[in-house]
Amino acid sequence: MIDLYLATPYTSHLPEVREHRFRQARQATGWLMGKGLVAYSPIAHSHPIHQLCDLPHAWDFWSRVDYRFIDASRALMILMIPGWRSSTGVNAELVYAREKGKPIWWMQPVREAGTRSTWSAPCPPTP
Repeated sequence: MIDLYLATPYTSHLPEVREHRFRQARQATGWLMGKGLVAYSPIAHSHPIHQLCDLPHAWDFWSRVDYRFIDASRALMILMIPGWRSSTGVNAELVYAREKGKPIWWMQPVREAGTRSTWSAPCPPTP
């Protein structure tokens, strides 16, 4: 079983925004894995496939896959980077996870001068 499904905004008409969100998802997923968690990020794991195979950006394409991974996860974690509140995918994943009774966790980036992003300890689940 997967410990955490990491919900992250992705879709944008700007390729550089998608790339930046991919890098943040990848860093956060690696940080979680370094803490001993089995973490799955649809952005970190699917962005290279999306680029290589020229797959759609649309949430309705990816939702079928993402819901299966949420089902296989113990909890959903939302990476609170710019765009997370307005993200169609993040909001749909949140609703789906709540319907399935999954705990919801929250994670924020922490900036440290002269270093790469680090991540806050996950905030406790919400009901």
